[in-house]
Amino acid sequence: MMSPHLNYRPLLFAGFTLGLLTFWVWPRRWLISGAPLLQFFVLLGEAKGYRVLPKIHLWPLFTTLNLLYAISSTSWLLYWVFTALCYPATFLVCLFQFGIVGRFVRNKLRTLLKVLQFIDDKIAFFNIPALEFDTEVDGLMVLRGITFSLSSLSFVVHGIEVGIKLGDNMELAIQTEKVTVKLFRKIEIGDCFANLKGGEYEMTFGRVATGSHDADGDAVFIEGTPL
Repeated sequence: MMSPHLNYRPLLFAGFTLGLLTFWVWPRRWLISGAPLLQFFVLLGEAKGYRVLPKIHLWPLFTTLNLLYAISSTSWLLYWVFTALCYPATFLVCLFQFGIVGRFVRNKLRTLLKVLQFIDDKIAFFNIPALEFDTEVDGLMVLRGITFSLSSLSFVVHGIEVGIKLGDNMELAIQTEKVTVKLFRKIEIGDCFANLKGGEYEMTFGRVATGSHDADGDAVFIEGTPL
């Protein structure tokens, strides 16, 4: 049976941490690192009667954690590595200790799994929102679907269509059926098709005569380019 005084440990620790923050500045970096947050939830799980690593006593566990923080605080790189590891560890502690967190994650995963399609070792994504970009030019990119293969660690993007607004009455459309991205290896792009619509004569690339020039003498279609 749990001792009654264990229920006060999380509150005492929280009060102690707030007291440090009130009188000193250095505990702020300690708080941002996530170490006190992790310790608080471990103490809360201990008070509830169920915590991670139950065979290890709290004092060795917390001493090791704070010793790692003390070492990491000597370098900004180690500090941010420690912080990046501490917050996911806090999430996992809450996930295993508290039922409300587990139910919340399960509900969100159900919503996510409705969007995903699984075929053997592949995960397919559909209904991907269009990407609108308006930095230097106005345009829109649409992806029909994305397939991720776990065995080859590669993405296959299907049906890519890009529309770029070149002017008030001229648009450039570029389309390719497949782009394969092999992680940390290479990117393979399928055949690309481009079409220029608008302007004075509403024409495509195939109908533009070689050496055509506009009213200012500038070439409408430049030869010798990768396109």
